[in-house]
Amino acid sequence: MRIASTEADVNRVGYEYYGSQALGNYMQWPGIDWCPSDYDPRFRNWYTGGVSGPKDVVIVVDTSGSMAGTRERLARAAATRVIGTLTEADHATIIGFSSAPTTYSSTLVRATSETRARMTQWVADHVGASGGTDYRRAFSAVWEVLRASSSATSGCNRIVLFLSDGEPNDWDASDNAGVREQASTLGNVHIMTYALGNGADHSRLKVLACENEGIFHPVADNGNLGDTMASYYSLLAAKLRPCRVRWTEYRDWFTDLPLLSACLAAYEKTSASAATSCEGGLDGLGDDASGTVPKLIGVVCMDLSLIVSQAVITVHPQWPTFWAEVQSQMSACPRTHLRFEQLQTLRADVSI
Repeated sequence: MRIASTEADVNRVGYEYYGSQALGNYMQWPGIDWCPSDYDPRFRNWYTGGVSGPKDVVIVVDTSGSMAGTRERLARAAATRVIGTLTEADHATIIGFSSAPTTYSSTLVRATSETRARMTQWVADHVGASGGTDYRRAFSAVWEVLRASSSATSGCNRIVLFLSDGEPNDWDASDNAGVREQASTLGNVHIMTYALGNGADHSRLKVLACENEGIFHPVADNGNLGDTMASYYSLLAAKLRPCRVRWTEYRDWFTDLPLLSACLAAYEKTSASAATSCEGGLDGLGDDASGTVPKLIGVVCMDLSLIVSQAVITVHPQWPTFWAEVQSQMSACPRTHLRFEQLQTLRADVSI
């Protein structure tokens, strides 16, 4: 605290900070006496930008009559949480479905701060509980959006987050085959499924995830929704090369000022004596079919304004060159392919 009070420039907003993946713990410098109950760094876009890279996200929410009560509340909270994780480099949309689907947009849209605010309001206005449960029309809407988004895309990983109580009106093996075919044709589609509420039907949702390079998540009525939803980018973290700086624009929690941060995902070393992840310690991990994946432990960031104010740097003659490099790094997608054994390891951490 003495160092912070001496060295920190109180006239300029900027921090160094770390968020933990396991529990959502958070620390920062300069330090302050602050610990709100509703703050979770895993749902700040500086965190997800640092750990997942650019992505296309389709949030699909069951709004049928069987979702009334606790399940509707879980669905609304989960969708809102995910929207908060999106960054300027991401493209996304939302689909609500019951007897028929309702979409936020006909294509993916860039997840600017204004878009995220509109998406959050859309969830509040459109996620309810009435009508039937038509998985077929819901997935048809997903494929229509992705096919129509050839230009509105991050060009990187595609994630479908499918939230339901798992009780469709009609669904059989041929429907599962149809989903596999569409996902394979589009390429690089991961379907993450969430069974909302105690007693929700797990069988269909688990098959959808397991057959489409995704992970199934059971969500109990009184479960920790934050921990559950935070796990979706664990898969993406395993697909990115370690030690790649990720730039993210976000708004300060206290002042609402725009900030630009450089973030780095942190991974657990394979042993106490192993090389660090930044010195080749994780290169080739799991290539031997052992199922080993880099274990994400958190994200560390530094705001550019901790070094120089954005007002100063944006008028610097070399700002355009620097900003072009930042944008290039924001959109970079150095993704890797996960082996089946590695996916199984990730799945085992979440559900049986």
